[in-house]
Amino acid sequence: MSTVSVTNLKHESASGNNITLDSNGRVGVNNASPAYQVDVVRSGGGTDVVRVKGDAGNAFVRFEDSDASAQYTVGADDNGPTGSGSFVIYDRTTSTYRWRLDAAGRVTTPYQPVFSAYKNTGLITTTGTIVFNVASVNVGSHYNTSTGVFTAPVSGVYGLNFFILAQASDNWDIRLYKNASVYPDFDIRCNNNAVASNLTTGGNIVVSLAANDTMSIKVDYLPSGDIYAFGLNGFSMWLIG
Repeated sequence: MSTVSVTNLKHESASGNNITLDSNGRVGVNNASPAYQVDVVRSGGGTDVVRVKGDAGNAFVRFEDSDASAQYTVGADDNGPTGSGSFVIYDRTTSTYRWRLDAAGRVTTPYQPVFSAYKNTGLITTTGTIVFNVASVNVGSHYNTSTGVFTAPVSGVYGLNFFILAQASDNWDIRLYKNASVYPDFDIRCNNNAVASNLTTGGNIVVSLAANDTMSIKVDYLPSGDIYAFGLNGFSMWLIG
C-alpha cells in the first residue's frame, strides 16, 4: 500500500462546504483556519455538530493518552448493566463501567468512595479510637475495620455521620480526629450523672480532605462507666465531590 502525503490542501465541494488540511496536519470542516487537530464549524443551522452512530447497538468515542495507560470510551450503550439507552463512561484498560446515565435519567457512580460501619460487640470502657469493626458498605475498602480509621483516596469534600449510645449516669467526651489532630469545633461532651436513662448522641458534618488524610472518632474522656458502641451505633463517610 502506498502512502500519500498531502500539504496545504483545500477542497471546496459544489455546495460550498469546505474541508481544509493545513501545513500542521489540522483538519477544518467549514473552517479555513483550524485551531485544533479537527475543527468543525456547523453550517445550515441546527444545533448538533457531530453524530456518531453505531451499527451494533452501541456507539462510542474513544479517548486515549499518548502511552495508552488511560483509555476511555464515552457514548451510547445498549448492552451494559443499565440496559438499553444508557450513556456511559467505560474504562477500556480495566474493562469497567465507571459512570452511567440510564434511560430514566438516573446517574450511578459505582466506584464512588463510601462506607458505613458499626460495632457488633463490646462496650467502650477506655479512651482511644472507637473501632466500628463491621462494615456493611465499604466501596474501595478505604475504611479499616481493624483500626477504625478512614483514609481519603482522593482530595474532595466528604460527608460524615456517627451516633453513639451511652449508659445512664456516665460522663464522657467524644471528638472527631483529622489525621492526628482534633477536628475544630466538633467536640461532644456528656455529663449524664443526673440522667436515669441511656443517652443517644451523634453528629453530621461536611469535611474537606486531601488525598491520604484520615478521619476517626475517639473517646478522649471516660473517667468511669461505659459507652454502648455496638448494635445500632455507627460511623459512615462518603465522597460528595
